[in-house]
Amino acid sequence: MISAAVASGFVAPAVIGHVLEAEGAGRDVGHALLEYTGLLNQGFAKVHVVATSAAILLWSVAILRSGRLARAAGIFGIVVGAGILLTVLSGHLRLGVHGFGIVVLAQGAWLIWVGGLLCRDDETQPRESPG
Repeated sequence: MISAAVASGFVAPAVIGHVLEAEGAGRDVGHALLEYTGLLNQGFAKVHVVATSAAILLWSVAILRSGRLARAAGIFGIVVGAGILLTVLSGHLRLGVHGFGIVVLAQGAWLIWVGGLLCRDDETQPRESPG
């Protein structure tokens, strides 16, 4: 994800600066470099989304198999993880501002829910006395 942010936040503005100063063929090269930077950004973002969605999917399967956390959280995680994987890999969800926003919202909801369950679960477990 850092690579995508670097491509968008540092590389692209520098390329745009060169495009604005260039003329003729130099401007065409700048436009090609800007397009390439966008492709790099999308590639890095897609790897991040696929990896995190796969992780949520696998953790959710583990939640269902163990039975230690709420079954609904496991089911929701499977829907979120598999749904994002299928829509991104099939090309139906593009990772522009809105598409990435959907991913962040769905994954964030699952992470907050499971994090809350883990905190609550930790409080209900008996603590071993030191020594």
